[in-house]
Amino acid sequence: MAFVLPRAVTERMLADLRAVEQAVRQGVRGVEELPDPADSMSFVDGSFVLEERRGCSIVLLSVYAATASHEGIRLLEGAVGSERPLLVPIVPREGARGRASALMKLLEVTAAYRALLDHEPQAVVLDGAYPSFVYPATAARVMYERLRRTLFSFDRKLGEAVCGWLTKQLTAAVSALSLNATRPFDAVGELLTTEYAFLDQMLNEVAERMPSEAEAALPVLINFAAMAFEDSAALRMLRCLLETAEERGVCICWVAKDADSRYLFVETGGGVRRPVWVTDVALLDAAWRDFSFAYADAERLGGRLGALQNPGRGAFLYHTYPRRIFEDFLTDCKGGERWCKYPVYYTKLSLRGPVLQLTTPICFASGIERVIAALRLWVESERGYPSPLVRVHHGAALSENAARLLGIHLYQRCEEQVLKAVLAPTGRYVGL
Repeated sequence: MAFVLPRAVTERMLADLRAVEQAVRQGVRGVEELPDPADSMSFVDGSFVLEERRGCSIVLLSVYAATASHEGIRLLEGAVGSERPLLVPIVPREGARGRASALMKLLEVTAAYRALLDHEPQAVVLDGAYPSFVYPATAARVMYERLRRTLFSFDRKLGEAVCGWLTKQLTAAVSALSLNATRPFDAVGELLTTEYAFLDQMLNEVAERMPSEAEAALPVLINFAAMAFEDSAALRMLRCLLETAEERGVCICWVAKDADSRYLFVETGGGVRRPVWVTDVALLDAAWRDFSFAYADAERLGGRLGALQNPGRGAFLYHTYPRRIFEDFLTDCKGGERWCKYPVYYTKLSLRGPVLQLTTPICFASGIERVIAALRLWVESERGYPSPLVRVHHGAALSENAARLLGIHLYQRCEEQVLKAVLAPTGRYVGL
């Protein structure tokens, strides 16, 4: 059975391509415009797999970090990927995939930070996109709305008091976290130890103050606090990485193999708009189809500079970050907002290779072209993907079955009956 896109959609996609093509072909830059390549670069990628059990979720986290230079490849101690993953049981289990993603960000950023200090590269490249490491990974927004709805349905003043108190508690706990772990896994372990102690203490304090009629809010409160804690900790670690890199003159950037973002614009009869049906990288794949090498920033191609948005009001920004945590991230010691704006670059490294997207905070923009020059030299095949990025990707990749098999093993070996019930298979495996 085949499904064909409606003609109107196909025609609009082709119209977007034609509108973009002339501008992006004229704005393209070639090899002769590149500066000297960076001599050494660290590459970081991570992976996680998740298995839902009856009362918890089991997550395996993996991170792989390597520094490439003319001397060869040097691996980061404690970041050897799928050979030694980290096991993390997540309770409560609701929203576990988002929480695993937040922990994955923390792990990757910590590995990048350790590579920066231990290997002293000229640039550090992470997989993905810069804004995705800033915006929340968890479903805290949904949980926060549920929390407010549950509390406010009982007593509006109580709801406002609990949310205000929770903001202060989370801000203090996250701000007090130590960010000096010598190995990436140690950072996650220390975070989780601190987090669960914080959640347990908070639950005791809230349970004493909250009327019994409002106890239905307690599970929601704990779920939200766990999500907000983990997202906020990852954001604080990211600022530590960026500040340290800027102090040392090291470029930090992200490379995306696939990107859904749209920073380019197409001209229409009524002005300009973002492409609707097709992503930037897909449009550039088509427009640069006969180039063996190309690069340019989005502004040169008729697009715009990326910018993080401060949502402004509310105790929890993006319904996740305590206000002070997010505003501290955006604002540097001089009152500027150096992390808010980020240039977007695109590059194609071989004739048959895909267009890659690079993003970086604007303070590191001067180093991006040296990164692109180095990536070009590390392309070893027509696939157009640099070998160090291939290495860290495959080094970090985990088997989808790994968490499931571990969950079965833990359940079979567990002798404590309560824990055995928590680790039992979910109902859909038992009953279907």
